[in-house]
Amino acid sequence: MKIYTRKTLSKQKGFTAIELLFALGIIAVATVVIVKAMSSNSDKAKAQQMIQDVSALVDNIKGAYSSSTDGYTGLDTASVIAGKLYPSDLNISGTNLDSQFSGGSIVIASSDASSFGITYNNVPSAVCSEVVSKLADETFSDISVNGTSMYSTGAGGGKVDPTAISNACGTAGAGGGLPSIVFTVTN
Repeated sequence: MKIYTRKTLSKQKGFTAIELLFALGIIAVATVVIVKAMSSNSDKAKAQQMIQDVSALVDNIKGAYSSSTDGYTGLDTASVIAGKLYPSDLNISGTNLDSQFSGGSIVIASSDASSFGITYNNVPSAVCSEVVSKLADETFSDISVNGTSMYSTGAGGGKVDPTAISNACGTAGAGGGLPSIVFTVTN
């Protein structure tokens, strides 16, 4: 029978269970940090793409309708698709214009001869906040999230409240889905 002494035990090779658990804990924390950073970068990239798409839609629609004597009368999603006034990264499903977001759609309509709206449905909350904050400028007469004006050149004087934007973008849209954003352009 072999007797183990303190000297023999200290020469054993390998890790104890506590050391292995500690190492696994560090790896788990590092993984969570990396995944969060990647998700944040993905949201910023999606927001930047949406900003480019909205700007391109506005520029293309204004360019196509600038010489029209009827202004924006009759402007709708179907006419934007027929006129190929949409950015090439957006998809078309029949008469619908799909956004880059899962289940998201884009609806374009004129309310009268001098204005039109671009509605993005099912916008992720983090993307919503970023886009509304960045696009609140003189290009739009109003930007609304879920029916609440976040930016208006009218009575609000074009001021932006980051807390209100964050709250509105964190609220479920119609039917309990993600938020909807309406960008209104008025000549």
